[in-house]
Amino acid sequence: MLDDATQRTAGSFVEEKTASLAWHYRAAAIVAIGDDRTDEDLSGALPTSALTIHVGGESSCARYRLADPAAVRRLLRRLMGPSSALDLPARRLSSRCS
Repeated sequence: MLDDATQRTAGSFVEEKTASLAWHYRAAAIVAIGDDRTDEDLSGALPTSALTIHVGGESSCARYRLADPAAVRRLLRRLMGPSSALDLPARRLSSRCS
């Protein structure tokens, strides 16, 4: 299970210890997807390297936008699929929250 998660999470790795395994993911990408006020707070608080996606047509601090929950499901299927290429079907926004 950890090997599968590591393959799907760039920047992560599994460390074999004497009596356990540790999954290191701190260098992995941060992805935040949301559609309401609390998600806006998160988008504004994350580092600029994070992939932030707003769902819906309202104004947003997120860097990208998806039209609706169905578009989110399509994106997640692509991210979890066998292809490692990211084809993000989202519109890039021009500004971030301050």
